[in-house]
Amino acid sequence: MQDEHTKTPVAPVAVDDQVREIVENLRVDNPKLRIFQILVPDREDEVFLARKASWAEYKRLIGAVKNEADANEILVQKFLVYPKPDYEEMQTEWDPGLVVTLAQQIQKGLGFSQGATLKKW
Repeated sequence: MQDEHTKTPVAPVAVDDQVREIVENLRVDNPKLRIFQILVPDREDEVFLARKASWAEYKRLIGAVKNEADANEILVQKFLVYPKPDYEEMQTEWDPGLVVTLAQQIQKGLGFSQGATLKKW
């Protein structure tokens, strides 16, 4: 399902109820957990939730990465909280495009903006 004006994915109402319940369950163990939902085109019925992080945590994780593929995997493994990715399953069953899309959206949720512009002075 897409928003008619912006053409961005929109979660169906039933999914919203499911997400609300998942978030409540995740916050039982960590009440201060900051979570955002990732809506993937053509997968609107699937729930993907990631958590926010500080710059220090992000820097620690990404600092040792040697290539973009590894960075994508690490972002998904460390910040996707639902479904919690199993490394083997991610390697053998997930579509490569899903891993890349989730990693890009996690970065966006962490405050990285691809739409930012620079102004020279």
